[in-house]
Amino acid sequence: MKKRSNEALFGTDGIRSEFGKFPLDPSSIKRIGSSIEACMGPVRILMGMDTRISGPEIEGLICDGIDSRSDIFSTGVVPTPALSYNVATGPFDLGIMITASHNVWSDNGIKLFGPDGEKLPDETQDRIEEIFYSNDVFDTAGSRNGITSFDGLENYVNFVTSGFSGIKPDVSGVLLDCANGAVSGAAPAVYSKLGISHTLFNISPDGKNINSGCGSMEPGFLRGHIVSGEGQLGVAFDGDGDRVLMIDSSGKDLDGDFILYIISKYLMESDPDYNPAIVGTIMSNLALERSLKGSGIRFFRSDVGDRHVYEEMKKRSAVLGGEQSGHIIYRTMQKTGDGIITSLLFLKALEFLKLSVSEASELYIPFPQIIKSIKIKEKRPLDSWEELNIMTGNFNKEYGDNSRILIRYSGTEKKIRLMIESEDENVINKNLEIFEDFLISEIGEDK
Repeated sequence: MKKRSNEALFGTDGIRSEFGKFPLDPSSIKRIGSSIEACMGPVRILMGMDTRISGPEIEGLICDGIDSRSDIFSTGVVPTPALSYNVATGPFDLGIMITASHNVWSDNGIKLFGPDGEKLPDETQDRIEEIFYSNDVFDTAGSRNGITSFDGLENYVNFVTSGFSGIKPDVSGVLLDCANGAVSGAAPAVYSKLGISHTLFNISPDGKNINSGCGSMEPGFLRGHIVSGEGQLGVAFDGDGDRVLMIDSSGKDLDGDFILYIISKYLMESDPDYNPAIVGTIMSNLALERSLKGSGIRFFRSDVGDRHVYEEMKKRSAVLGGEQSGHIIYRTMQKTGDGIITSLLFLKALEFLKLSVSEASELYIPFPQIIKSIKIKEKRPLDSWEELNIMTGNFNKEYGDNSRILIRYSGTEKKIRLMIESEDENVINKNLEIFEDFLISEIGEDK
């Protein structure tokens, strides 16, 4: 198979596409399975999926590309962090999670985990992609052994609840929006076992309602229930459960930056051995960086993607890191973003700090920030885009240290992200339309 310039296999977080289109058409999925085995040799594989209707078919196609030298186990529908945990603690060499995370139901994807439960490093993914586009992949259909069932959900629930035994949050009414996704079984099981009073929403997946009008991508659903007085804290998961956003009793959105700040404050005050270092991303708000430094906590930025956050965390010996989008990694317990653990850690922080949700939400005030996602027809190299670089250079020169502009391509969608933040909202209003119009005129999707 010859690779075209726009046919990279791996993006920011694994492989992702609309199901039925490259690289998630049937022949390519099967070829992915063969490429994984050709790269990693005979392995013991644990597979999991979110609730998309295409999950079982993709699982079967991947397995069709893997011959009988490898043993394949399936744990069915589980959150992504549950798969990571079971690979790390079980007799497995590789984890394959079938999910498109926060995307619409018609998309799907593949995330790969090594035997330590960490996402595969770039060099391994590059090798799999190289094999995928080479002639070293063979048709092995029909030669594999059957798939063995594995109860990874119960293992994960026991692991999480043991880590938070004794938690008694003083929060009256926790509302859990499970996004009709992979946490629809796990989150209720964990919260019930811990004895935390909660109300459930969107726990009836039908294969096509994942992330639809609910969850972390559509927090307005949960906000409506919060402002009507049904609870004090809203917890909104995404489709595969590796991230979470929250809503306070006034309906205010609490993003990953806020969650990082509150949890870091808790760890700083409760653990004398805590290494005061937090890893965010290039998208993290300037206010987070300044607030942490004001508390004596060092702040580091990585590229977007919880895989990059995790690598920077290891480099800095940090136990906490994450993204504004709600991917939060607590390395003491997990090696990838975990929405359920993050929600419990947040409740634990409130309990220790003796704060209500509304009191906590006043401790961190972000700078105004607007992010625009623009559909594009091409990806023009940003480093060599002279006119754009002159524009951003002039912005930085004029507005200095109290403002930021960031332009980057999405790793999972055919879009370019434009982010402008500033202590002065007028700076955003003055510049946003200028940059947005320029990007649309140059590379915007044809209508």
